[in-house]
Amino acid sequence: MAPDVVWLCMTKDQTSWGQVNNVQRTFDDFINLMRSSGLDPSRISLSILTGSEQEYRHFRAVTKRFHFARFIVLLHPGLYELESTSADSTAEERWKHHRSETAKLRNYLLLRTLRDERHIFWLDPDVYEVTPGIIPRMIAHSESREDAGIITARCSPTGDSEYDRHSWSGTKQDQHYLSETLQGTSDGDLVPLTAVGASVLYMRASLIWQGLTFPAYYTIDSGWDHEGHDGIETDGLCHQSRGLKGGGCFALGGNWYVRHTS
Repeated sequence: MAPDVVWLCMTKDQTSWGQVNNVQRTFDDFINLMRSSGLDPSRISLSILTGSEQEYRHFRAVTKRFHFARFIVLLHPGLYELESTSADSTAEERWKHHRSETAKLRNYLLLRTLRDERHIFWLDPDVYEVTPGIIPRMIAHSESREDAGIITARCSPTGDSEYDRHSWSGTKQDQHYLSETLQGTSDGDLVPLTAVGASVLYMRASLIWQGLTFPAYYTIDSGWDHEGHDGIETDGLCHQSRGLKGGGCFALGGNWYVRHTS
């Protein structure tokens, strides 16, 4: 059976997996999390981009231990360039540089990996807990609703606190984050969003073949001779997907969540 799911992850080095209760997580912890997702590994093409030669060698050495349909490991030293701005740059300039480089790396990993798979998942390396069945639920929604091509879920470090504030509905002047937007919803609901984060992110592969990418610049209100003021990396994904078939952005309603190291 040919794989129909691409699972993507980017790491800088061995610290990227995060810590839980002051204990460093490892790649094995990430694999165990994938195994708990409810997906048959034979359906999955796992692709990891790292900026660490040590991690790259480790991933290559352990590939035969796992039974994924494909296991791709890419070394990209550009991950170390995420913080390479000048010493006198402002916080806003550093933030923009980081998001721009992250967008380029996401596009690089995605386009180097995707073949004929129909479903794409992004998961941050330091996500350490997911609601059982969350990945199959996202796939089921995408297969039953033509407009549901981009789906995310609430992300929190502990309890009901909110970690990923890149996911919101409304307007820039009147943003509503998931902790508010999901109130009163049920597990079977899909809630429309204006923008998404990527702690956990589903994308229908057909959007990529229509030309969707992660924007590496501020897209909102950009012009021929000037850059915009918002909508970089995942922040601009839903803006870019408008007009594409199946380009709607949503969050899982109810109690679905992933948990991120703090």
